[in-house]
Amino acid sequence: MSAYEGSRFLHELSVDPSLRELARVSPRRALAGYGLTDRETDLFLAGEVGELYRLGVNDFLLHNAQRFGLFGLDMSSFSARMRAVATSAADGGNA
Repeated sequence: MSAYEGSRFLHELSVDPSLRELARVSPRRALAGYGLTDRETDLFLAGEVGELYRLGVNDFLLHNAQRFGLFGLDMSSFSARMRAVATSAADGGNA
């Protein structure tokens, strides 16, 4: 995982309104300049924040995806996906 690049993208969402708008209308294009693999891009597009966190993306910055309503995320779905990873980790990854 290019955790740095994923985190950089999420940070830039918080400071660049034009990037936020691009992520709303063309999320794949918004992610294109960040050196992510196809799988990583697909995880972002699917709003799989738990998996992105597991792969090393900064958990604080992941909130920006939910904060700006991107990738189909709202507070409820964001929380559920992050909780699922925490539960899996607590169960030794067998959940």
